[in-house]
Amino acid sequence: MKGLESARERDDHRTNGPPSPLRHPPATTERIPMSEVRARGYVVVGADVLDVTRFAKGHPGGAFLGALAGKDGTFALANAHGKSTRAQRMLRRFYVGPFDESTRDVVDRDAMVLERELRARGFFVYPKARLVFDVVRWLALFGLGIAVFGVSRWLSFALVLAGTIDAVWWIHDAGHDAVFASEVTARRAIECLGILVLGMPQQGYHYGVHRVHHGFTNVIGLDRALETGPLAWDARSAAQKPQIFRRGRLFQWFFGIVPVAGPALIASAFVYSFERRQIGILVALAVRWSLVVALAARTCAYPLLFVPFVAGSVLAFMAGLNHFHLPMSTKAPQSYVRAVFERTQNIENAGVVWRWLSGGLDLHVEHHLFPTMPSCHYPAVAPFVRAFAARHGLVYRTTSRSGAVLALARALVRPLREPLSAERSEP
Repeated sequence: MKGLESARERDDHRTNGPPSPLRHPPATTERIPMSEVRARGYVVVGADVLDVTRFAKGHPGGAFLGALAGKDGTFALANAHGKSTRAQRMLRRFYVGPFDESTRDVVDRDAMVLERELRARGFFVYPKARLVFDVVRWLALFGLGIAVFGVSRWLSFALVLAGTIDAVWWIHDAGHDAVFASEVTARRAIECLGILVLGMPQQGYHYGVHRVHHGFTNVIGLDRALETGPLAWDARSAAQKPQIFRRGRLFQWFFGIVPVAGPALIASAFVYSFERRQIGILVALAVRWSLVVALAARTCAYPLLFVPFVAGSVLAFMAGLNHFHLPMSTKAPQSYVRAVFERTQNIENAGVVWRWLSGGLDLHVEHHLFPTMPSCHYPAVAPFVRAFAARHGLVYRTTSRSGAVLALARALVRPLREPLSAERSEP
């Protein structure tokens, strides 16, 4: 399909986690401390110091790359580019010298050590048997849903919806490079499954909005997840909205924005593909929707047409419980890992059903620390992360299911009074 990576961009994508040290002749052999990185506006990536000032001006994500100036961008760039060795090759042009590891924030440094340990234990591997199990489960849910339509339309709708939610959370994992060793394979898989199951392409959201959200969680002006229609999550931004959107925010969110999240996502996906002239994807979408509508008309299975929209609303609701009521900032954090613990929370004792509805992201702290890890491993990894937080005096935020909903409701009624201007996410 047009819109996927071209042949010249196909590399092996076999790396995982934060970028490894770049192999090239050093511009300087002296190790550069963090103080100099901040003073000169350099960016730290793994063991290297880069000067991306000029590149950021022409980069598609220039605003985001520029926000990392003077900071350790190891985790943020790993979130943005996953396993792409093409991105790492491009970074070689901006190499300045080796980084003085002793000046890295001890929390970020130890988080990198923890990641290597978890990787050695196999927690970053998505088992092939798991893939087979997942596919069989989707087929069973969709098959049963269609088979029982003549018996109970409500049961049919519930089964197809369950299969759709199940598949969408798998797409989420694949979009984080947590499933396939190749980013090219991941892009193709999520695009095909997204068109087939949801009737919408996936790359625009997963490789744009969502990855940026992981790099700049709750950073006003950078985190696109905060762009929830007419609502703003801090008082300063909310004051700039029209008067009609300053009242009844709770009602607007639960009865307006969440219900239309599915249609809005599908519409934005169509626009994304149209603007980029992804003709193959647009044709596939037209064929998919034409066949589905025709089949629904022939069998009077009209309720099944609304499954993607309901699934989008469920996902929007679940995703809204993890960040919006927590501290926000007007600039990128100096320490990515400290910011994760400050601005992310888990749902404690979520239970099997809630964990399934949220795609395993009730353990959201683990997800933001290790987004390229398959979510099925988060329960086993959680004790390591909890111990890591205790060791460094970080708050491991947890709440109940009802507590998460109430906290979100309070944030809607009373937006955060003042975003952080000075970083609390620093040692």
